[in-house]
Amino acid sequence: MNDLTHIDAEGNAVMVNVSAKNITERT
Repeated sequence: MNDLTHIDAEGNAVMVNVSAKNITERT
């Protein structure tokens, strides 16, 4: 699995902000 991409509900590969994701998980 590529941490830099995320498949949304429509099945499209979209870029996600990994830094923001990490902050959200740590909060």
